[in-house]
Amino acid sequence: MSLVLELQKDLISNEVEITTILRKALLISKKLSIKESIQWLEYEINGYPNSSVDLFPEYRNLSCNPKALNPYYGWQPLIFNDEDNLDMLKKAQITWSIAEIENNLKNSEDIIYLVGERANILAKHFDTQVHFEISTASLHNILEQVRIKLLNWTTELEEKGILGKGISFSQEEKISAQNFHNCIFDNSVKNSGALGTNIDFNNSGNIGHSNSITNNVTNAIDNLIKEIQSDSNLKTEVKDGIIENLNSLKIEKEDSKIKKTFKTLIGFGTILFDKAPYIIERIDTIKKFFNL
Repeated sequence: MSLVLELQKDLISNEVEITTILRKALLISKKLSIKESIQWLEYEINGYPNSSVDLFPEYRNLSCNPKALNPYYGWQPLIFNDEDNLDMLKKAQITWSIAEIENNLKNSEDIIYLVGERANILAKHFDTQVHFEISTASLHNILEQVRIKLLNWTTELEEKGILGKGISFSQEEKISAQNFHNCIFDNSVKNSGALGTNIDFNNSGNIGHSNSITNNVTNAIDNLIKEIQSDSNLKTEVKDGIIENLNSLKIEKEDSKIKKTFKTLIGFGTILFDKAPYIIERIDTIKKFFNL
């Protein structure tokens, strides 16, 4: 039987796990030397290193509910003054391998709770536990989207007469495979989006009056600005927003405005953690100069 037709049979069966199907699809892609599908399949099998990589699929951007633990009332929705930033935090980029998704679905009922670095950063500023809730239905949709993409892909191969014999393909089939539309990537995008600038973490603490700007502070700020300017993962408008706030730290003298600026910068760093984790680290270092 043709390997392509065998894969189609697996795809319409509920008895074959997606992980097994992906391995078979990867074998086909490697035999046909289809580079883009090889990359996508390896990401799905092994997991995505982060959500800013090329070919990160839109179907892995899920809605979530950020919640904080109230000692008296249990888990409660996080409240932010800025709705745009809240909307950004209500999105979760699932980088897990398909096997991890399948395993989580086996061990969960209706809701899955996500923690990790982004939750830890928010927990630090809210001084309580934070997690993100996603529905198991949305994870099931990831599996279904992968299945549909592979069905369309194998159908396209079949239409071009690329079926193979057993687990082998002819030279003509390999050449033909380089010239057809690869429908797997119609919904694959680099994760990006417009970001707001103000997140109110309701963070308490005294800044004090030792806010004189030293050369060390200026150098730390300038070095972070240079790093942000050279970061190709960040959109121009996002860079401009962060840099504008960083520059204001070099001239601002009023404690309340300095504190507000740091909250804004922390908001940027939290939302951009997957793309630029160094931002939070550098901001924390700069804060120490201000006795925050």
